[in-house]
Order: sequence, then C-alpha cells, then structure tokens
Amino acid sequence: MYDVCIIGAGPAGLSAATGAASEGLSVIVLAEKIGGQAGTSSRIENYLGFPEGLSGPSLAGRGVKQASKFGAVILEKKVKSVTTRPQGGFLVETEGFPVRSRTVIIASGAQYRKLPEDIGFLPFEGRNVHYACTQSTVRSKCRCDEVVVVGGGNSAGQAALFLSEKAKHVHILVRKGGLEATMSDYLTDRLCRLPNVSIHTRSTLVDLTGEGELETASWQNLDTNEVTTTAVTDVYVMIGAEPNCGFATGLCSLDDKGFIQTNGYETSVPGLFAVGDARSGSVKRVATAAGEGATCIPAVWNYISTLKGGDE
Repeated sequence: MYDVCIIGAGPAGLSAATGAASEGLSVIVLAEKIGGQAGTSSRIENYLGFPEGLSGPSLAGRGVKQASKFGAVILEKKVKSVTTRPQGGFLVETEGFPVRSRTVIIASGAQYRKLPEDIGFLPFEGRNVHYACTQSTVRSKCRCDEVVVVGGGNSAGQAALFLSEKAKHVHILVRKGGLEATMSDYLTDRLCRLPNVSIHTRSTLVDLTGEGELETASWQNLDTNEVTTTAVTDVYVMIGAEPNCGFATGLCSLDDKGFIQTNGYETSVPGLFAVGDARSGSVKRVATAAGEGATCIPAVWNYISTLKGGDE
C-alpha cells in the first residue's frame, strides 16, 4: 500500500509527487498522459526561473526526473475508478493494475473543449484541427500558409506567437470584445505588434471545408453577422477545458460544472485531496497548479500521521 496515489502528471501532480516523495512518503503517480494540458504548450514564458521560457514537454520532463529522484513511481495508466476501502484508504483501478493507497490526490486537470460538430471539424481532427501547439503538431509547410487560432486565453496567445514565426498569417478568433480579461498583458502586447497576426474580436468559427485536407475556414462576427471565409491549412482550438475527473463522480462533491469542490485542498471525503485545474475555483495557470501540488502535502502528511495501523 502506498502512502499517496496521485492521479495526473501535469504541473500539479508532478509537484505533489516531488513534495510528497521528498518528505519520505511512498508515492505512485498514475496518468493517462505525462505533462497534462501544460505538456502540450509550445512555450511557457511566465513560469518563475525560466526567463527564456521553456516548452510544456520540457517542463514535464524535468518534473518527472525530479519526482523520480525522490523515489516516486510514475506510470502512464488511465484511472477507471476510485473507491474507498472498508479497511481504510482507497482502491484506484486502472486497466489491470489496481493500486491501494492511504490517500489520493486528484491532479487530473482538464481535457480540451471541442468545437460544435456542425462546424464540420470532425473530418479534419488530428490532421488539420489541433488541440495543442507544439513543434510536432506544426507542419513545416505552414511557413507560407494562413492558420486560425480559436480562443482568447494564454494557451491561445502562446500558440499564436509560436505560429507567427512559421505561418504567413495567423488569425485569432475571440468571442469576447477583447483579450484583456483572459490573456496576460505580455502576450497581448506582443500579438498586437505582430504584422502577420490579426485578432478578430466578437467572432466565432462557423464552418470548415475541404476535400481530404482542410482548405477554408469561415468565421462570423457576432455583432454584424458578417461572415469571412479564408483559405487556411490548420486550425488550433484553444477554447478552454472541462474537468478530467469523471472517475470522481459519486465519490466526492462536485460543482455544477463537474470540478471537484474542496476546503483548501481537502475534498468531502477524508484522505482525498484535489489540486490544480480539476479543483473548483482554481486559477488555471501552470505556476499556480505547481504551487497547489506542493502546498497540499502538509495536509496530506497530517492526515496520514493521524491514521492508526491495520490499513494494509
């Protein structure tokens, strides 16, 4: 039986794993994909200690190395369910790999929100429609093509900056009237100065067309109803995420959007904690997620210290 089972290996989960393992707790991390949503970012520039920025995969790799150094076991396993054990602790079920643990930290983050199906994105998903913007997802031919980024948050801004170095033109579609409330100032300032970036506010994607490969994208101005159609090769969808914690349904209290409700980092179930983007009310920034992962460990340690024997 482990002291701590952490579900998720993004900044929150890897930070929690590093903190718990460095305190001498036995730790196992279960994650469908190492790095979480942050692991798909092309460049993170506002994370303390990296003034030149670093990619999401690089940050995740450093986190795995650091947590492993302290003895944390990290496995790529999708969690199917979490249940409490009559003897105490929890049973975490994965595909053919059950894990018993005294405590569980849910750091499973969120999953990408997709476009409405009537836009016609399904034939192009995974080929021309992307939910991440890394070197591996940006094709070399995009250097002379036009692309679309959908979204007004930091992920969208980071993607647009990265793409502006490779694409002929980048179109950013934002439903709101501006970027001030959703995007960091440093990103907004840079984007507004780039000659090959256009920010289309109060605009929404309405249609994608093409024979085999994506050929055009159409978006509509929500105020004037005017539709613009442009030849593009790729669309990057950065419209937020939904909680990736379906396994917690019926286990603990959730808010009306499915995020886990906490008091601090403690859920409604003793010994069950939640940090990062899966937690209701989280800020949803990389630095904040990492901070939550580290900050919850004293509460986990205190809970474990109150347990009496007989939980094997």
